[in-house]
Amino acid sequence: VNGESKPRVYRVHAVNTFNSKRKRMSVVVEQSDGKILLLIKGADNMIFERADAKTDKKMHDQHLSNFSKKGLRTLLAGMREISKEEFKKWKVQYDTASQTVGENRKKLLAEAAEAIERDLRVV
Repeated sequence: VNGESKPRVYRVHAVNTFNSKRKRMSVVVEQSDGKILLLIKGADNMIFERADAKTDKKMHDQHLSNFSKKGLRTLLAGMREISKEEFKKWKVQYDTASQTVGENRKKLLAEAAEAIERDLRVV
């Protein structure tokens, strides 16, 4: 990295919307090189619950505690790369949920989001 910014193009495949129960939102995108990523932001407790084992939660907690003592509100961001096979399987679940009409739609969309929002690397 030399400090220069480079535009990047992403294809958005899915948006898991924010609501007060989920306390997070995410998007599934494809980079121009074909890599599929989940990008997520949300309340610290919701992101930590879904973080991978490598996440240094103690270090993040210290920073979050310092911010809260100053009266600052915080969000955490996370990501993970998704294999093409996992994406294809999940996309069927997501598309079925998003095309559902009626009371069950919100529940199915929440289940689809929950299925993909895991093993996050906190960034």
